Amino acid sequence: WPTRRTSLPGVVVANKKDLGGEVGRRVVSRDKGEAFAEAHGLQYFETSALEGDYEAPFRWIAGQFAAKYEDTVAAHAGGPLELGGAAF
Repeated sequence: WPTRRTSLPGVVVANKKDLGGEVGRRVVSRDKGEAFAEAHGLQYFETSALEGDYEAPFRWIAGQFAAKYEDTVAAHAGGPLELGGAAF
């Protein structure tokens, strides 16, 4: 697994959670998925398109990026904002 060199948010998404109750259908347990995500600094989600439950990971990442943006703007209030080596 690559070393994370950035502070960008990431997720592990387990899909087809609607099949979780069927014997033999689940390949990775929720506990193992959560442990993997935690070990790699990621957020864990279980989703189901059938149940219409798939937006949470996207909303979480959008929220994380928005918070990071707000923190960056607040930290540079009154001074130049540097993005990718360019000052604005």
